[in-house]
Amino acid sequence: MEQHFMTPPILPELINGEILLSFDGEATKDHTIDLKLYAQSLQGFYNAFAKVNKDLLHFDIEIEIIGEIEGSVVAKIKYVGKIVAKGIAGYSIVASALSFHGIQFEDVKNYAYNAFASTIECIKYYQGNVADFEKIELDTEDKDMQHYLALLKNSEYRMALDDMTFFLESDGMEEMKISSGTASVTISATDRPYFKALLEDNKIEEECEDTVKIVSISRTHLWRFHSLKIAKEFNAQIIDEDFFNKIQLFPVEKIFDMSFEATILKTIITRAGKKKADSPTYTIDKFKIIPKQADFSSIASTV
Repeated sequence: MEQHFMTPPILPELINGEILLSFDGEATKDHTIDLKLYAQSLQGFYNAFAKVNKDLLHFDIEIEIIGEIEGSVVAKIKYVGKIVAKGIAGYSIVASALSFHGIQFEDVKNYAYNAFASTIECIKYYQGNVADFEKIELDTEDKDMQHYLALLKNSEYRMALDDMTFFLESDGMEEMKISSGTASVTISATDRPYFKALLEDNKIEEECEDTVKIVSISRTHLWRFHSLKIAKEFNAQIIDEDFFNKIQLFPVEKIFDMSFEATILKTIITRAGKKKADSPTYTIDKFKIIPKQADFSSIASTV
């Protein structure tokens, strides 16, 4: 994306404007829309619009619906923004993004809308591909551009856009148009996949060294443990084969009385198209027996 650096405008302390959200398709020909989908879309728009303006422009935005246009499915929205920090961090990047997509950015008063529209156009252009955003982020040293790209792949922002566009998966819903004055941006049903919160499973792994005790055992490698850092009982797959074979030589009573240092890997997976992550899973490796004089209770008292 070509960058055009320019001096940010001086804005008044308060900004305001109006935005129209149009919901179009065969399903709206009688000027109606499913209430749940409508409410979800409006909430998603609010969350996304507010986050763009707070993260990029330092605007604290308040939004209210001032009415629906009669004879259509169009929500008329009024916003008021207050600058909460000096400077406009993303001015040159937003202007550059709009210019790249053939949109001339001259209306300073409409800056809050234009910032939001620029992110929509970028996500459409790159088809929502987070890997593309990450590649551009690595290739640029410009801090504003890195901040802008971080927003485009931010999970909170993408979830808001997911909610805003979810209705496009319904039969007969074809397009959403977001307009302000003469400016507008559209998201079609074909574009919908680009705005899903996740286009593939997202896996987060967290590894830590911890002190553990065995709570229950089984014939398989899946045993139950308690640790200081996790601070609750959890099932974990034992990776340390040497430990697994040797520990079974001890009496059960002795096993439950022992403490160990071990490496715990916590894995959290959020499935594609889902917003809530699966329950975390654990593996455990590299066991070391802690001598009895430094048992679990005495360590806990010093942590």
